[in-house]
Amino acid sequence: MSCSRGCTSWHRVRRSCRPCPAGSPTWHGDLRVPSNAYIESFIPFDALFPLADVVVANGGYGGVQLALHHGVPLVVAGGSEDKPAVAARVADFGVGVDLRTGRPEAAAVGQAVRRVLDEPAFRRRARELSADYQAAEPVRAVLDIIDGA
Repeated sequence: MSCSRGCTSWHRVRRSCRPCPAGSPTWHGDLRVPSNAYIESFIPFDALFPLADVVVANGGYGGVQLALHHGVPLVVAGGSEDKPAVAARVADFGVGVDLRTGRPEAAAVGQAVRRVLDEPAFRRRARELSADYQAAEPVRAVLDIIDGA
């Protein structure tokens, strides 16, 4: 796997989470890509999320749950399907910020990320929820329900 700047090994990104050696902005189609960003066709979230300080997401249930599984707080812009409800739960549980739109302005995203990074309660609550996830025994719970039926 390689990035748009020619870095040929995904392990460099996964281990260091730093910009590629080229270090200057580049273009991907019509999109200007800053030197500290990557464009990949696929990034394994399970490898990336443990390295993250905050996850900015569209409110998809899987991405939100995986971030919380790893104890990472969120900034969520949910605009369709169940995504606004997921974003609201993120805020309700104190594990991140709900931007209350599916099409936020860049400044709003930046302010929300800064808030999540500056207020330790978001990370603390995300880690508490992660610990709850780790302690849960879903297979045992399902078997108990089946046995009781």
